[in-house]
Amino acid sequence: MRAAEGEIDGLSTAVGGLQTKVTQQGNTLTSQGQSITQITASVGTAQTAADSAKSSAAAAQQAATNAAAAAGNKGKVIYGTAEPAVADRLTQNVWIDTTNSANTPKRWTGSAWQAVTDKAATDAAAAAKSAASAAVAAQSTANGAVQSVNAVSATVTQQGNTITAQGTQISQLTATVNGATTKISDISQAVNGIDGKLSASRTIKVGVDANGKQYLAGIGLDVSNSTTGMQSNIILLADRTSIMTNAGGTPTPVFTTQGTQAVLNSVVIGDATITSAKIKDAAITGAKFSDNISSDNYVAGSSGWKISRTSGSSEFNNVIVRGTVYAKDGRFEGTVYADKIEGDVIKFSVLQAGGALFIPAVPYSRLIAVPYAGINGRRYRSGSGDGATYNDGYGRGSIFISTPSGNISILTINGYEMIQASSGAAILPANTNGTLYWSIINQEHCVFTPAVVLISKGDSVN
Repeated sequence: MRAAEGEIDGLSTAVGGLQTKVTQQGNTLTSQGQSITQITASVGTAQTAADSAKSSAAAAQQAATNAAAAAGNKGKVIYGTAEPAVADRLTQNVWIDTTNSANTPKRWTGSAWQAVTDKAATDAAAAAKSAASAAVAAQSTANGAVQSVNAVSATVTQQGNTITAQGTQISQLTATVNGATTKISDISQAVNGIDGKLSASRTIKVGVDANGKQYLAGIGLDVSNSTTGMQSNIILLADRTSIMTNAGGTPTPVFTTQGTQAVLNSVVIGDATITSAKIKDAAITGAKFSDNISSDNYVAGSSGWKISRTSGSSEFNNVIVRGTVYAKDGRFEGTVYADKIEGDVIKFSVLQAGGALFIPAVPYSRLIAVPYAGINGRRYRSGSGDGATYNDGYGRGSIFISTPSGNISILTINGYEMIQASSGAAILPANTNGTLYWSIINQEHCVFTPAVVLISKGDSVN
């Protein structure tokens, strides 16, 4: 068995060499140096050794059987972890129990398999165990093939007056087991030419080929000329990448990519341009949009919503505003419901004679107009008989606004036998409240009519 092991151990070969080559083609001068170190493990030769070891194991088992026969037992040797079949429960048979690799020789006592210590049986068990171990080791070596290649090359090339120097280093490790291949490669290259062509790069790649599929991960570093000058690149290739921090002794992902998605634990962005975004939950301190924003179901005049960046106009299906809305102009189609409307809209009220109407302050001036107020006087008889006289009814009243800074007069009216009517208007300044009064100054046999009051936004009575 040592011979078999020696053969397996000797399957690895090392090749070392240094090669220098100088050639000239016309005005072209090329010098190339190359150093290659290669280690190869041959699968075919290792498989042959494994087959040989298996044969040795079979021969050892046969030897155990022969040893038992030579001892006069006239039986056979059974090798395995399970108890032999009922037909093999014979006192002349020997069972090598391989449970937990113990290789314990046992003999049937008539009721059970019991360990025995006679020399013939124990020698057979030892030979079987040694052969089996050698077979397993040989098969393991045959199943794995490992190849390591390291190469360094330097090339100097001259084309006319142009000289270019290029250095390349390649390191590669490959392992193949049962049709699956794993590979690690590391390639470094530097180019320096007086014509301005400069570059330096390094590529590290790991890969697995299994079940007809290739899985790769790698990183590439590069500095080279571009149309805009020197440019550097770092390129990662992986299904998943992560940048982590070990702050506090606990590794925590800061930035992770999975497929085509990127996940950031926390981010501060000074300036960003986002072509399309779907934001589940966001707290945005300030934002500037370079284009319109809209819902994904927006159809003009039909569904969704949109805010125009250029004009500032917007379109919504339904709007609930809990605060104050300020607008210079507007148009409503349909019914407008309001508990209170003030401003340019005229508010209509009726003020009874002797009554009062409170007007609260607002941040704009208002026009208070009374288009009609009247006093209906009538004739009345005083006394009786020939001494009776007839007199005209008479009344006098005024409408004015009482404010914290004084009264503002709207109209004054005197009424006699016939109806007397009048109208008037006044301006109530912004941020000023007042009480509108229809005051009766004098009333004799006359009736004061209710006054019609109109209130609207305005700063002039004209």
